[in-house]
Amino acid sequence: ATIIGDGNPKKRKLDESADGSTATTNATEKSSTTTDWDSGKAELTKLLGEETSQEVISFLQSNDETSNTKADKKFYTLPLITEKQIRRSIHVLIKSPVLSSVARADNHDGRIRIWH
Repeated sequence: ATIIGDGNPKKRKLDESADGSTATTNATEKSSTTTDWDSGKAELTKLLGEETSQEVISFLQSNDETSNTKADKKFYTLPLITEKQIRRSIHVLIKSPVLSSVARADNHDGRIRIWH
């Protein structure tokens, strides 16, 4: 199969040259697994406490592809965290299979931003 680009990184067209048929796939299509929000919240609560973890999960859920509502904000900024190990653990959690399909994280002005 050869990939034919149409300028849209979200879609790829596969050309099956054996029989001449084509099929379109969506590269951003979610896998058959869904986000385990309870597990994500439990892990965040260990690191951030109940209130902040609930705010983060609510933010991410409002921007999930399956949600009918979209939040105005593109990212959620966490309160200042001075402990390096906690900051590192938050980044590892965001990259883990629990949240990696719905969130990304970066640092800005000494604070962690969580993007949807």
